Amino acid sequence: MYVVVCLTCAGAGVALGYYGMESAEPTAKKLSAGKGRETVSAISGSKPIKSVRSRHQVARAALEMAVRGETGALSELIEACAHDKDALELIAAVWLKKDPAAFAKAMAGACESSRRESLVMVLQNMMSSWGKAEPDAAWSAAEKFHGTLRRWVLNQLALGRMSRDAKTGLEFALGHQGILPPGPAGSFNGRRELVPLIQQLPDSAAKFQSLTRALKDVPLAEALTAVGHVPEYSNLHARRSIIRTAAKRSVEEVIAFHRTATGADRYAAAHAVGDVLVTKDPAAAVEWAKENMSGAIRNGIIATAAKALKSTDPAAAAAAEALLPEGFGK
Repeated sequence: MYVVVCLTCAGAGVALGYYGMESAEPTAKKLSAGKGRETVSAISGSKPIKSVRSRHQVARAALEMAVRGETGALSELIEACAHDKDALELIAAVWLKKDPAAFAKAMAGACESSRRESLVMVLQNMMSSWGKAEPDAAWSAAEKFHGTLRRWVLNQLALGRMSRDAKTGLEFALGHQGILPPGPAGSFNGRRELVPLIQQLPDSAAKFQSLTRALKDVPLAEALTAVGHVPEYSNLHARRSIIRTAAKRSVEEVIAFHRTATGADRYAAAHAVGDVLVTKDPAAAVEWAKENMSGAIRNGIIATAAKALKSTDPAAAAAAEALLPEGFGK
């Protein structure tokens, strides 16, 4: 496994190839022989670390500190590069190979004290990479963070676990109170068997999206039965989304469902059918809206259908426009 980092300095182009820690020491020595030698002494304490100015110096300093296992000046090096995301990513790549826990601790301290967006982004990316290689170690480190940063990173690591193994990742998240992944994992797609686990997540947009993903392409009646009628945001929006998706797949299936549906499901089915018909059969959309819809949604479907009919059936377009309130859409 290796990481390749390319740096472009203001005064000259410097390419640094970093192939694991085995090659870090000779690379650091080579860099130390070049311009900016004073920075090495700056890291060791004879000069303020503020003298770290170029990415060439950052590269050399980060590598030498990593080779020596020197963590005391990490926070100062991070602060010196706080406005240079590329330099921060370089330091993260070096320390991810040597001592990710030390870097995570120093980076979290910098994030918590300054809240700079660049710092947070680099830390999150580094933690994701570490989480793929050593999920338990990364989790343990993130649990020591504080406040919002702790929650963000733990949620992100939980999502990473779900992406790699949906079932065990979900079980892990449910075993840690307060964890709410920022979105559904791609591995949820078409995994109906995950629904009972997903239903245990806190009510949220992520839960709604996860339910929708897990029931992708499942027949409408079967999908709605799996979701159930739990009275919460995620459930309501999941049912609406499933009905809309079914209408795009087979509008006839949703028309049949509408005949016996009640409450929010009936409203969602009427809207979904109208949205599909207005693009496939504008004349049918007008009739559907007249019979099954009301309010602004009804008027919007009719107005859109009338516009589509003008070029093919002006008389039908005029009749549709006559159904709209005076001045609608003007």
